[in-house]
Amino acid sequence: MGEEVYAYRNEYEQGISKEAKFVKALDKVETLNQFVDAGENIFDQPDFMATYADKHVANVPELDEVLIITKGKLKDAYQKR
Repeated sequence: MGEEVYAYRNEYEQGISKEAKFVKALDKVETLNQFVDAGENIFDQPDFMATYADKHVANVPELDEVLIITKGKLKDAYQKR
């Protein structure tokens, strides 16, 4: 079973399959949501945060709208700062 888990982890890290690309892109978007939830104390690198998930979501157009919504929430949180 360990080899199978390692193979899945490798597939995720390298973005080998469509599923792996989807999961990795979703993971990046989730990180942005964590930034929003953390609040104003974490906005020390806004340029980095603004583009954090772009590269991976570009490979998964199904998540474009999710990223747009998430970035809107991130922008609102940043402006409240």
